[in-house]
Amino acid sequence: MSQLDRSEIDALIAGADWRQRWEILPGIFTSGVSDIDPKYILDEFGVPEDLTGKRCIDIGAWDGALTFELERRGGTVLAADIQHPDATAFNTARTILGSKVDYLQASVYDLPDLLAGQEFDVVIFRAVWYHLKNPIGAFEAISRISAAGAILCSEGEILRYYAEDMSGHPIDSSLIGQLADLDVPITLCYPGTYKGGENWFVPNVACFRGWMTACGFEIVQDRIWEDHSLNGQRLIVTCVRTTNNIAVEHTVLDKGWRKQTDSTSKVVKGQLIRNSRLSTVAAATEAVGKTPEASTPSNTGISKAKSASQAGSKAGSGSSKPAAPKAGASKAKKPKA
Repeated sequence: MSQLDRSEIDALIAGADWRQRWEILPGIFTSGVSDIDPKYILDEFGVPEDLTGKRCIDIGAWDGALTFELERRGGTVLAADIQHPDATAFNTARTILGSKVDYLQASVYDLPDLLAGQEFDVVIFRAVWYHLKNPIGAFEAISRISAAGAILCSEGEILRYYAEDMSGHPIDSSLIGQLADLDVPITLCYPGTYKGGENWFVPNVACFRGWMTACGFEIVQDRIWEDHSLNGQRLIVTCVRTTNNIAVEHTVLDKGWRKQTDSTSKVVKGQLIRNSRLSTVAAATEAVGKTPEASTPSNTGISKAKSASQAGSKAGSGSSKPAAPKAGASKAKKPKA
């Protein structure tokens, strides 16, 4: 409960840059442009009224409307957003409410590393996935910080009846509705231009279901919201983290890359492996390419190539430059395209 008087609260609300408009205290509303009812939203997702003993995270918290409702229900809550809490009205709301919620400024993609060893029972990820270039990667990151049986509550753009061409013009076609209802995973992919910008992917329901399966989630509740006057088409979905493994992007990752670890057991993100083969091949070509008619059919050429290769390797071990050719040696010819 806030320890501030009404005049202090009004002054704080007036001085902050709000996006979300909600009843932050009985009879007191924030001044955002996007109306939101935190209690209704969490109830619709099926979030329990009593979250005592539950660890919760609100990813894409913005001003914290849902964050503070999770806290009100008794959860131990962490808010996460790429924005600093002073860039939004989050810190202002936290002051008004006297909240003890922690805040992590981070991308969803980085949460598994930043929260290593931590698991959450309730994850809110609302109105974010369509703003991302890699939504599957985001859901995988969420899966990695979700306890078995955790609930994921998400909402975002879904393909139902509205689409745009690459110029941003609405497409008037019954085909859109047919694609939306197919049990074939389809997603529209825009270059960040959909509905005015910063929107990338619009999956149909089958595609979204595939994303969840790949990331170890199972949809247990979903609802579609449509408002044709706003070109609105949203999926409101609750998922449960199963015991299934996250799908591997490619089997080569299991065979090699993911097993290459440094002394701290972290996955090697990249490594430059210098290759002396270019030097040895050049030296070998130079050695056998000058007078091929003087070489015996097989043994001489192979012998010379092997000797030059060994010489090149030795030279390469101490320098990145190939061994200098002997005087009078012809330069290696470039291979024809």
